[in-house]
Amino acid sequence: MEEQIRPALYGITMRQYIDRNAKINLWEEVYLHTVNSWMSLSESQKKKKGSTIQEKWKNMRDSFAKKLAMQRGKSARL
Repeated sequence: MEEQIRPALYGITMRQYIDRNAKINLWEEVYLHTVNSWMSLSESQKKKKGSTIQEKWKNMRDSFAKKLAMQRGKSARL
């Protein structure tokens, strides 16, 4: 998964995590690697597709955090 090689997208201790421009650039890299036709999409298509990818990533991240917290016997803090 492309997000795994970009820890600043999920690692709150990473300096880039709070750098908006850095995260925009990292997400752009993810889009380029996950959507074959990314460069040929219109700006509105890129925005829609990018939002979908980020939403799926956030859902996976939140689900993982909840399951991990349940295994540890704690409530998940998101």
